Amino acid sequence: MSPELPALLDLARAVTERAERQLRDLTPDLITAKGDRDMVTNVDLAIEREARKALLNGAPGIGFVGEEEGGDVDVDTHWIIDPVDGTANFIRGLPLCGISLALVHHGVPVLGVIHLPLIGRRYWAPRAWARTATAGASAPPAPARCPRR
Repeated sequence: MSPELPALLDLARAVTERAERQLRDLTPDLITAKGDRDMVTNVDLAIEREARKALLNGAPGIGFVGEEEGGDVDVDTHWIIDPVDGTANFIRGLPLCGISLALVHHGVPVLGVIHLPLIGRRYWAPRAWARTATAGASAPPAPARCPRR
């Protein structure tokens, strides 16, 4: 694992933890249609804007792309966020929604964080831990495998 990846993973986890508080505390009271089957809320926008600020300040030189407001994909390394992954569920009060954040370098994801706060799950891994699922662990577990039928 690259020496800077642990610090970037810590930053990503801190950003998604802050986003969790926003997801829990804010009410989706402004809902706008986005395309024919997608929606965006004031919560999506608030989380994305806060994450953009925190990530650009915490890792200068790394770009940022948000699902709701876009960003700069013409840089070698950039963050990609879906601030409320599962907005339709979130609006309806269903707990299967979360925050998805990835760091991409030359088109290849090098770390990711998925935070599902309403069901109490967090998953994160740098590329070196590919195909693992961690929920609160700081060391890589055995690779996750689907049973064969």
